[in-house]
Amino acid sequence: MIYLHVYSGLTSRCNTIAQAYQLAKKYNEKLIIFWEIQTDCNISYKDVFDARQFNDIKHKVVEYNAVLPGEPLERHISMLRRWLMRKMFLCFIKMRRGVCVDYAPPAEMDWIGKDMQERVVRCGKKVINTLKQKRSIFISAFNGLGIDEIPLTCCRKIIFKQKFVKRAEAMIDRRRMWIGVHIRRTDHQIATEYSTLDVFVERMKKMEQEYHSVYFWLATDDRRVENRVRKVFKDHVCVLRAKRWGRDSREAMECAVIDCLCLSKCNMILGSFGSSYSGFAARYGNKKLITINKNNI
Repeated sequence: MIYLHVYSGLTSRCNTIAQAYQLAKKYNEKLIIFWEIQTDCNISYKDVFDARQFNDIKHKVVEYNAVLPGEPLERHISMLRRWLMRKMFLCFIKMRRGVCVDYAPPAEMDWIGKDMQERVVRCGKKVINTLKQKRSIFISAFNGLGIDEIPLTCCRKIIFKQKFVKRAEAMIDRRRMWIGVHIRRTDHQIATEYSTLDVFVERMKKMEQEYHSVYFWLATDDRRVENRVRKVFKDHVCVLRAKRWGRDSREAMECAVIDCLCLSKCNMILGSFGSSYSGFAARYGNKKLITINKNNI
């Protein structure tokens, strides 16, 4: 049996659960997904995905809310509940003589860089070796499983709710040339540093010259960025109307899903450096991804 604990952003989770699904199918294992509702992904599993998702394997989804309320006492109680839930998962798997694999780095290691990449690869190998031994495994992962034999292109197995799919299809007119633009800002220092707004605008201007009558679908988490880009490109930039900003509400997360699907339906995507959101949209739509990096203009 595969016990999978997922956290962090929505598209990072999509990468993880898609790979876990393929592993469960390949090794004929039951998959149990522990879906943590957090402030940076404040939406339940059933509110995002179609009920048909992964229906060809034995699987179950267990949700628990880890959103921290405002009052100090409530925050402490919520954090204690998260800690107890995690301990319960680990004790349960150990009682079944299983193996635990935690992809999160130790405190002294950064979340990016060569050391982290090597850690992800080691964790992936441990997962495969455990499944080959027919032992149960508890996996805690934040963005894919780093397993080469299960490439991240498997994220196309994800099935979003039809209301999101239809909304995106209605906004992206296939008769036009569309370039998706994902400009990540508020919570992503690396994307902000390397994928500067000036470089995005410069690349978009070049594409206007290269393609006739091109339209841009802009997905961003920063209202000021949206305003500036729309001022430069005017009617050739389209955005999600009545958008809820942030990730700490269900309505905002639903907007994030629609934005991602719109990107995936464009002819190509200009993405932010180091962002799983850009990468997932490109893989999901099987589209070319051009990562904007000020060091590689």
